Amino acid sequence: MKCNNPNCKSERFIQICGKTSDMCFAFHEPSKTEGNGYVPCGLGFDDGSGDYIDFKLCLDCGTIQGKYPISDKKVLKAIENM
Repeated sequence: MKCNNPNCKSERFIQICGKTSDMCFAFHEPSKTEGNGYVPCGLGFDDGSGDYIDFKLCLDCGTIQGKYPISDKKVLKAIENM
């Protein structure tokens, strides 16, 4: 696997996983929207269950691996559903 940052292409990653036990906090800067509860789903750092944070981070550029950009509309919906 290579980094999805077009300026990097590193093959060095760390995978981060953690159980939040429904105690996740999310804050969307432009709208000042926040949520508490489940991990927001569909944003590239969850396992789909709402309980676990799970993502890969490039150790050379710091890019979280996934499909980006993500629209503000999708982020706000994910926070609303926490």
